[in-house]
Amino acid sequence: MQEEEPVWDDWTDSKEQLEPLDYYCILNLDHKADEEEVKQAYRRLAVTFHPDKHQETNKESASKRFQQIQRAYDILSDPNRRHIYDLYGEEGLKQTWDIGPKLKTKEEIQHEYERKIEMEKQLEQQNLVKSKGHISIGLNASHMMRRGNVHPPDIQQAFVQHSWETKLAPQTSLVLLGHVVAQNGVGGGNVQATLKHSLGSFTSGEFSAAIGDRPNVQAKIMHNIGYDVFSNFTASMDTTDEPPIISLVFGRKITENWIGHVSYYPGKLKIGSWGVAEKSNSSCSLGLTRQVKNNQFSLDLSAGMRESHISISQSQPIIGTFKAGGSITLSTIAGIKVGVNGTKRVDKNTFVSLGVDVGAAEGVSFKMSINRLGQKFSLPIILTDEPDFRIAFAAFTGPVLLGLCFDRLILSGWRRRRKLAEIEKMRQENAEILQERKKDAEDAVRLMKDTVLKKVEQEEQKQGLVIVQALYGKLDAPDLVAVRMLSPQGIKEMADKARASLKLNPSEQEQLYIDVTIPVQALVSNGQLHIGGGHSKSNLIGFYDPCLGEEKHLRITYQFDGKLHQLQVDDKTPVAAPLRSHIV
Repeated sequence: MQEEEPVWDDWTDSKEQLEPLDYYCILNLDHKADEEEVKQAYRRLAVTFHPDKHQETNKESASKRFQQIQRAYDILSDPNRRHIYDLYGEEGLKQTWDIGPKLKTKEEIQHEYERKIEMEKQLEQQNLVKSKGHISIGLNASHMMRRGNVHPPDIQQAFVQHSWETKLAPQTSLVLLGHVVAQNGVGGGNVQATLKHSLGSFTSGEFSAAIGDRPNVQAKIMHNIGYDVFSNFTASMDTTDEPPIISLVFGRKITENWIGHVSYYPGKLKIGSWGVAEKSNSSCSLGLTRQVKNNQFSLDLSAGMRESHISISQSQPIIGTFKAGGSITLSTIAGIKVGVNGTKRVDKNTFVSLGVDVGAAEGVSFKMSINRLGQKFSLPIILTDEPDFRIAFAAFTGPVLLGLCFDRLILSGWRRRRKLAEIEKMRQENAEILQERKKDAEDAVRLMKDTVLKKVEQEEQKQGLVIVQALYGKLDAPDLVAVRMLSPQGIKEMADKARASLKLNPSEQEQLYIDVTIPVQALVSNGQLHIGGGHSKSNLIGFYDPCLGEEKHLRITYQFDGKLHQLQVDDKTPVAAPLRSHIV
């Protein structure tokens, strides 16, 4: 079978998307906010942005902003619509839903949504083809390790495999696979067709037929017994003289991170006069797998009439997008075998892997592979026929060091240039939307300015929380020394200047951050500041994204109880103030 592409989920794609409007952010609410908190947030914003509270010159801007606030309130105050929005966002709200007494659970809503999306994309999916390929060239370079031998490595094996998969119906797909292999001057190949069909949420089946050097048929049934228990049954035949060869697998999710499974292979069977009983190939294995995010640990115990073994493997990311792994196997036939491997994610879709195995019976072998979008090239090389840890060490560390140097000196610069090009392209494609959001933010600041000035006077009278300055966007590290040197008069002048300006950008040349002093002060209530997390702050009223594609932070300098404070948080991190830890 073809190996799956290596994947892990900590890759950060350089192509960031423009954040859609977030209704929780518009109302400055956490996702766990109850009905009363939603009402309070709506009333608080209605006081500032209701069109009836503004003069004719500002009514249009106020009406546009109030419509957004009203829309956010309508969605979040309706339990059913809010549930759909939490699951699928704005796109989910565009669907028509049969919500009522017979359709109200999370699972039912999810099933209904997926059914509608499946129907809408059915024609498109039927035309999609998933293609995978694998080319492998095996070399034997063991003679090159002997002194005086300079002959090139021998080609021991060449292998080519290609498959494609297409949907025949929403629940049915077809996979065609062909492969040819040549080893030591002898070649052969097969063509296999597999029909996959889903029988429901818990059961699916596959039927395969192959023609060529080794014609065979195979049937496989996979059934989930509830959400935590699964089972597989496989039966295959390559001759009519014997009954099918079967295998059984039962597995269970033991805990949130641990999965266990038991496999049984009874060997060749005899039914009456059909076939010849041969128990020597029967085996039973027990496996345990622990998966915590991108760290995986596996243990496999197998006991059979012919061979038994125990195998342990561990893999985890260690530096950025470099993932390292190791394994050790003890076998009654092959003895001990130790392997180390490393996988580097070059970009979102490309992986480069290196590995070295040292075995008592196999010697030292090296393997390199490149995997991109389902297309794989691998180069296994036999280095020695006997175990030699010095050669194994050199075979692994040499390519790894060269690869890391190549990545740092060449690929990192290429990725950086590509990211900048993608960001620039994305900004140009979204220029009108960004400009519109900037104008909306400036209009919102203008509408809330008078209310904010009154709030500042109230907070100053009781030595409450007064925002001196708030900046949002791509920021350098805060200069706490300069902040500490500010005099009381300097702090007051700094705050007055920030609140007096309606321009969100500090200068025409610098567009990577904006001044959000007024919008942040508007969020202060009774000497407390709270900004919800889990969403981009660019959707807060009076904010917009000044540096699309860049990492953003919010820095707030504020006074409370006569003391100067400062905090800086990531874009999606919540804010709570005042805190003693913010004192500068």
